[in-house]
Amino acid sequence: MEIEIPMKLGLWWSKSHLEDQTGKIVIENDYLYMPERFSECFWILFERLNYTHDYCLHQLICSEHKLEESRLHAKEGPYDEDHYYWEYNVDVIAKCTVLVVMTSFVEWGLKRVLKELAETIPPKTDRGVSDIGHYINYLKTELLSNWEVSPGTLSTLDSLRRLRNKFAHGEWDAVEPLLEELLFKDTFSAVSCLFRTIEESAWESEWGK
Repeated sequence: MEIEIPMKLGLWWSKSHLEDQTGKIVIENDYLYMPERFSECFWILFERLNYTHDYCLHQLICSEHKLEESRLHAKEGPYDEDHYYWEYNVDVIAKCTVLVVMTSFVEWGLKRVLKELAETIPPKTDRGVSDIGHYINYLKTELLSNWEVSPGTLSTLDSLRRLRNKFAHGEWDAVEPLLEELLFKDTFSAVSCLFRTIEESAWESEWGK
């Protein structure tokens, strides 16, 4: 089982753990959530979060393997400079791609929740507010009055939004400082926490009754 790269990244495959010979848990995924109560909306949402996470981890591992392969080739041939490009691919492009996927997941998940709870996706009237911000505000003010979003989660979502915009518009040099703010485990944990708190509040709302 591949463990070195996930350990380096601070990630672990969803729904699994690793024990030593004494049965002590060495590593486990403790940052992704699965609901205990069943509703099709939230069950599918969290299933997709877990599998999206594993897809992203797989892509990161493949990129790291390619970098190691290019470094080995460089030792064999002094004019092989592929590893310089693959270092950038791993440090910037691969990381950005994963975080862009997570940003899109958040938007997809919020739309899914709104369709379930409000049976519609409310149109945005304020162009100064992001789509994600608009959906969160609507859930808070119109549907889930008891729901609170932690400042840390909001900060992570804002960093994701800025990174997606800069990466999509070709401002690749500007994304590197943002990558220092967005640790993979913390980012996945924040996304999981966002939807976990939505689910908990939804069960306490009129929808849950």
